[in-house]
Amino acid sequence: MTAWIRMLICFGMAIMLISLILLDQLPLLLHPRFHIWTYISIILFIILGWIQAIHLREKELHPVGFWGYLFVLLPLVTYLFIPPKALDASMANQKGTLVTKTSQQQKKQPIPSIETNKPSELGDPNDPNVQNLIAMLKQKEPIKLTESNFANYLSAMEMFAEKVKGKQVHLKGMAYQQDEHMILGRFVLSCCTADASMIGFVIENKNNLPIHNNRWYEVTGRLSTIKVFDFPSPLLLIEKATPTQAPKDPYVYFNY
Repeated sequence: MTAWIRMLICFGMAIMLISLILLDQLPLLLHPRFHIWTYISIILFIILGWIQAIHLREKELHPVGFWGYLFVLLPLVTYLFIPPKALDASMANQKGTLVTKTSQQQKKQPIPSIETNKPSELGDPNDPNVQNLIAMLKQKEPIKLTESNFANYLSAMEMFAEKVKGKQVHLKGMAYQQDEHMILGRFVLSCCTADASMIGFVIENKNNLPIHNNRWYEVTGRLSTIKVFDFPSPLLLIEKATPTQAPKDPYVYFNY
């Protein structure tokens, strides 16, 4: 009897992973560079399920208790009752935001819920790749942040805010309201949604453009700077904001 349960669990896990791929939901959970392991897992689950099917009538060698099966069934039950969805502004509030400036920090008021990074924590400013990237950004007008370059461009601009001051920036991002400031950014994944953090700009909206929490916008603005930890950090002065739909893959990734 338990061999039937193990067989169904193995085939069920394989079907779940296949459905994540076919429904294009896998990017909502996992960094693309790890997708290959999902494909390998599908093959392994099918093989294990087939092995269990072959031994259905044989005596069980390793009995497994109720709690053991329940633990293995948790991913299947979770998938059935809680379908995958993209992270939103409510999750940004729980996970914290990897930005380096806020309107309150200009007034020297600390915000404990915001994680702040000194330039040295964002990467090595002396890295030749970073130096080449910032040199390229200085030549761009406007600087267009896309899904493929968002994380790397933003990291470089954090380290060399003065060198890109005054540059026009165009990006698509999710607005996240926290206290008196608005952040426009994207969730960045290192491995999966469990380690996701929101990165982006704190924006200054002097023109009072309609920008609402948890909505997506295509924004054009110009970079200014403020002081954080005695280091200059970029601040985005909004010139234009157009509501838009969330992209198919709402996350961004560092290109190593």
